[in-house]
Formats: sequence, structure tokens, C-alpha cells
Amino acid sequence: MSKKICMLLALSAITIKAGNVIAGENSVYGIHEAKSVDEMQKIIDRLTTTTEFDAKKTIGIFDEDNTLVYRYGPEVGNGDMKQWSQLALKILGSEKNKNSIGKWKQTYYRDHIKLLVDQKLPEFVRGLQDTGIRCAVLTSKLNEDLGIDTEGRRTSTHEIYDQEHKNFNLDFGIGWNNLPSTKLNRKSRGNLPDCIDGVIYAGKSQKVDTYRYHNKVIALHKFLEYAKMNSKEQTLKTIIAIDDRLSEIKCLGEYASDNNYHFIGIVFKGYEKLPRPLPFDEQYERERLLHLVQCNEWELPQGAELFYKDENGIWYLKENTTSFMDSTLQSSESETVCKFSKPQGKIDLNGDKSLYTLKQSPCEVTP
Repeated sequence: MSKKICMLLALSAITIKAGNVIAGENSVYGIHEAKSVDEMQKIIDRLTTTTEFDAKKTIGIFDEDNTLVYRYGPEVGNGDMKQWSQLALKILGSEKNKNSIGKWKQTYYRDHIKLLVDQKLPEFVRGLQDTGIRCAVLTSKLNEDLGIDTEGRRTSTHEIYDQEHKNFNLDFGIGWNNLPSTKLNRKSRGNLPDCIDGVIYAGKSQKVDTYRYHNKVIALHKFLEYAKMNSKEQTLKTIIAIDDRLSEIKCLGEYASDNNYHFIGIVFKGYEKLPRPLPFDEQYERERLLHLVQCNEWELPQGAELFYKDENGIWYLKENTTSFMDSTLQSSESETVCKFSKPQGKIDLNGDKSLYTLKQSPCEVTP
């Protein structure tokens, strides 16, 4: 056999291996970029026409922030979250306040500005579910215990986020009806990944050099193993992952390749059409936090007049905000470093302030 033929065969083998993760010229499998739901739908339409497609053996994984839901304001990650968190810790984190932190989190988690990244997302998700593809949210949030709510019941972040999903006509519990909610790790320590109603709470990762230690990879793996053990699962064949961050998609792609799953990764940039938060104003944020302490009311952030809330309490972007938009908005999640190279082995299961001013109220505070 000539050297030229051997080289061609070797290159073909490499292309086949990479084709499961990086989209080839004629293959739907691999990594794509989309800026709208319509673009994502075209990718899925291509998938469903392939001969090997089996909806019952396919799972659709969605990131939460900046993929499904856009949250506006430093308190929810878009903007200078680090500076806001440090300020909030000084004001809310004193010894006399520590028992009220859960109550205040309930307030601003519920009352912050949040809207769909794309108004067609509920229709898109339901379309996948109608074909038989089960969908789940895979988020770096944790399901925190927020203590007692206004009606005297214990509440958690999931209860707030689950209600958000319902308000947006999103239901990720479809298809997982027989799968009990659970912690995905039996070790008795905090910050455990868990799954509830089709939402997988993975928690934050530190910077990692291999996909095996990525929070979302670990949580997804444990979730798939749990689903397989607790229901009559057919063998999973295809993973569709949708996220606003390429680094997240790459890590999930590595995992899929190493476990012999077909993989479609979609880097969804729909959030780029939405306004970028204004620069952090410490004095303004201090007033918001002090108002929260004194009145348990959450004042809206600067720039809030770019949005409106309908009679059902659902937030939307006003139509005349184009001049305020900046497509350089960064993702709300911290960057995860992940080398996208050779497989790393299996996972061990054990192991402008004038734009908006604070409203006047009987509880107006002074810093």
C-alpha cells in the first residue's frame, strides 16, 4: 500500500473520530452556532431526517442563564456580579442579618428582571418533546434552601425557578414523570448536584484542565446513570446540548465522544440582541440593598426602563431599545477553562444612572 493511500486512510479515521464532536461539512453532528430559535430549528430538522435518528434515545440539554432566560442586573449575574456580591455581603451578611438572608434572596430572585432570550423558545422546547426527545435544564446554579416564605412554608431556589419556567410556558418535567427528584451524590456534604422536575443543578466549577472535572459533565453523567437505574430507559444514543458558552459545549462534546454518543452542540447567541447592563454604580446598589433590608422590597436596577412587565407579570424588552444595545455582552457564567483534545477516560461515580432612579416610597432609605 502506497504512503499516499495510508495517509489518506489515517486522515479519514481522524475525521470520523472528530466528526462526532466537530461538525463536518455535510454532517449535522458536531458544534454549531445559532443566533435565533429558527436557526436552531433548522439544525434539529436536519437531525430528524437522518436514518439513525431515534427520538426516544435522544436527550436535549439546555443551559439556563443567557440560553433560556436573560436576567438583567448585577444581582443576577449580568454586569459586575463580583463587586455587587462583595457589597451585598457587607450589607446583608452581618451577624444580625444572617437569619434574614434567605428571605431577602427570595425577594430579589422573584422580583428581578427576567425574560426569555427568544420568545420562540417555549415552542421550540415543546416541539422537541412532542417528537419524543426528553429535555432537561443543566445549570451551574445550586438548589439553595431559602428558609421560610411569606406563607410559612420552607422554600428553595428551585421553587422560584420552576415557577419562572411555568410562567414562560416551559415544562422540563415532561418525560421524566417517573423519575423521583434526588441528590445526585450520596456524600454528606454541601453543594451537591441534584435533579428536580427535569432540572439538573450542577453547581459552579473551578477552572479545570479536563472535561472530566467540569461541574456540568459530572452532574449530567450522574443524572444519566440515575435515570437509567430508576426507569425503563432505552439506551441513550444522541445528546443535543444548547448553551451560550462554547467552553461548556466543548466539555459536553468531549464527554459525549468518550462515551460513544452522537453529539450536537449548539452555541446559542440569542442573548446578544438584548441590552448590556450599565456600569456598576456602588452608591446606587448600596441604596437598593439598604431598601431591601428596611422594606424587603427589591428596587429595579439602572436601565430598567428598557423593559416592561405585562399584566401577568412577564417581562419583555421594549421595541425602541435598539440604540441601547451592545452585542458585546458577556455570559453571566464565569469562564471555564477546558482543553478540548484527546479523551480523558471514564468518570468515576464515586469519586447612565439618570436612566432610572429609585422610586420614592415610605421606606425610602439614605445610605
